[in-house]
Amino acid sequence: MERLQIPRESIISRPLKFQSLQDCLVPIPSGPRKRSGAPNRPNIDKTLGKHNPLSILVVDDSFVNISVCTRILELYGYSGIDSAVNGMQATEMAERKRYDLILLDLQMPGEY
Repeated sequence: MERLQIPRESIISRPLKFQSLQDCLVPIPSGPRKRSGAPNRPNIDKTLGKHNPLSILVVDDSFVNISVCTRILELYGYSGIDSAVNGMQATEMAERKRYDLILLDLQMPGEY
């Protein structure tokens, strides 16, 4: 990660939690975060994709996971989300286009 200059806080661990993805997409408000004992239903800003456009690539060997991730991003107003089913395909796509966000399954089979 250091060689690629990717800060540790920009990596979301797997399994992907809805709140982790929201924290990555939505700017952090200033001041401390309040945590209550009971989990709250997340507020979904359906216009986030319009106000904060991102070029997004989803990489997973499971078509179901790609569909779920894409649908969650669409809830936030993102469209035109690209996907790849293996590391080689993802690498080729990232060489052709600059992505602002790549959601990558780090435990896919095969070589990269």
